[in-house]
Amino acid sequence: MPGGPTRGSFHVAYDDRDNILRLEYRGHVTLELMLAAADAVFTTPGIGAGTRLLALHLDTSLDEIDLAALRAYQAHKAAMGYPSLPTAAVIADIPGHLAMAALWAATKPGGRDGRARVFTEEASARAWLLAGR
Repeated sequence: MPGGPTRGSFHVAYDDRDNILRLEYRGHVTLELMLAAADAVFTTPGIGAGTRLLALHLDTSLDEIDLAALRAYQAHKAAMGYPSLPTAAVIADIPGHLAMAALWAATKPGGRDGRARVFTEEASARAWLLAGR
């Protein structure tokens, strides 16, 4: 992008019919942005241990996200007592982004047990979340 990546932002929307929370990131993703998003997710009315999370990173820069950031993110969620939600991450097929998403899934509590999966498009991610009802 000319002038560098745009400042990061996120948007949270809850679908109570399917009990899916949709978290969409845009722009430059940092650990601070991820922590703010986690706090927003887990303070959304209706969210509980049975909620499924659909996280989208389609137009983002993940340059500042590494293993240390992922561990700090998981530590923050644990310290706050946030439950580990079944999560489908949708990642644009940008070199390195899918590898980072796979690393995220491995660091997520329950990620190795099938509670986290990475996709490149939203329809498949949503179908996977709904199949796990």
